[in-house]
Amino acid sequence: MINRATKASIGFVIGAFIGILMGFHTGTNLGGNYFADFIFHGLRGYEATGFIGAILGALLGGTCGLVISLTIGLEKVKKHDSSQFFIFM
Repeated sequence: MINRATKASIGFVIGAFIGILMGFHTGTNLGGNYFADFIFHGLRGYEATGFIGAILGALLGGTCGLVISLTIGLEKVKKHDSSQFFIFM
């Protein structure tokens, strides 16, 4: 059985990875089309907004992954008798 800290860590990492990908894609799309003159850390346009999107995506995605992983499975699993076992197969 996976303990709560391991489940939270795995959820955070998976959520952060998905958030990085989505944030980077959204940031580069916005920077390439609308914020071409935006400068951040020496980067310009889609590179700068993609970097910001990846950072924000990692934070938001990691937080969402953490919350989701901790809320899934909170209710206790009911024990089924043998007549209900075949329904789920």
